[in-house]
Amino acid sequence: MGCSSDSLPVLFILVAVFATRLLLVASLVLESSLATRSIRRTLCWHMLSTTDEIPPSQSLTSLSSSTLPQTEQDQYLERWFQEHGILLGNERGLRRVQISTSDRSVGGRGLFLTSRLFPYLQGDLSSPPSSVIAHQGDILAYIPGNLVLLPSNMQASFPCLFHDNNTDKNKSGYSWQSILTTYVWKALYEDPRQQSSSSPDWRPWIKTWMTDRETRRDDVISGPELPKASNQYTQESMETMARLSHATLSQVKELLDAKFQTFQEDWKNVQDFIKKKDNGSTALQKDFAELYSLVLSRTANLGPEWGNQMGIIPLHDMCNHPPYGHEPNVELFSLGNIRSMIGNEQLKQLLRPLLPIRSKDADPSTTTSNIPIFLDRDFVLAARRPIRSDEELWLSYKSNDREMSASDQLWLLLQYGFPFQPP
Repeated sequence: MGCSSDSLPVLFILVAVFATRLLLVASLVLESSLATRSIRRTLCWHMLSTTDEIPPSQSLTSLSSSTLPQTEQDQYLERWFQEHGILLGNERGLRRVQISTSDRSVGGRGLFLTSRLFPYLQGDLSSPPSSVIAHQGDILAYIPGNLVLLPSNMQASFPCLFHDNNTDKNKSGYSWQSILTTYVWKALYEDPRQQSSSSPDWRPWIKTWMTDRETRRDDVISGPELPKASNQYTQESMETMARLSHATLSQVKELLDAKFQTFQEDWKNVQDFIKKKDNGSTALQKDFAELYSLVLSRTANLGPEWGNQMGIIPLHDMCNHPPYGHEPNVELFSLGNIRSMIGNEQLKQLLRPLLPIRSKDADPSTTTSNIPIFLDRDFVLAARRPIRSDEELWLSYKSNDREMSASDQLWLLLQYGFPFQPP
């Protein structure tokens, strides 16, 4: 059937409209597909960063896990942390703090931030998400304040020691490190639960300190130096200390002797409190000296909420200092400090991703028991800058690393067991 010349313009118009609609539909389909992918990715991340109820069928335990190596002790220590209320992450897989002993750690063993969701999201997306899994201000881990090792937390565990320390006429002359090391000694060699059922058993955590030298990388010093007089060191070892810290040999000898004298005074004050079966006095002093050096290498100022006392914070004490030329990526805060800066409601939002998943089928009476009561004297590790998947977490042990005097570098070398600047 033919078309008249008058109908041709109308036909052309209809064809043009139809073609335009086809292009529009195709565009919408393509846009919908891309939007669906984007929405799916966004919803996955959102689902894993909120505390909304999700059914067990959406569990992500079958997804790919981190490739970071772990020893049995790493896994054991993680379990101890979690059993005592330390929050390392959660089952959502968005991100999680993990202990790993390997050459990937600057110190041989350290903390890493991992994500088992990240490989899954990369799988079939044309535009995979960034490998950054934490941003500045994100809270990565939570540590209850009652787990911190310091005398005021340990009085209930060892009341006799507390009484003796406070009734001794010479107590005012005791250094904080001698008192803290004495409490740590008691916690290591005596079960604190014999004194108080509410006391945590710190022994599994403290025992891992003894393996620090075994987990150190070959290219770093074996750990903090034991308190010894300079005449107990070889000339070669003292020259190495001088070279690594840019100090003179006389500075090395002077500091070694000063630290040893301080230790001798501390040991004299507390030796009556130290007991250990089947051990002579000389061996006992040597064991105490080793623990003393480990305590000094792990202590931190706890801040104004704790009266600026010195103590040892579990998990935090496993963060390494960044290698020279690198910046730290985490920082320690007390919850009271954060609450005063941003308010209680904002703090709750920051803490939500750490809370356990609440399943629809779970017993309400048991799900709430796993949710901690956040107190001002509790601690969190927060990101200082963007952190990528499987990146090690680094704390700054000393500010202005690039502008340290030789004496400061030497002190830090003896305190922590590694150089803060390249030799």
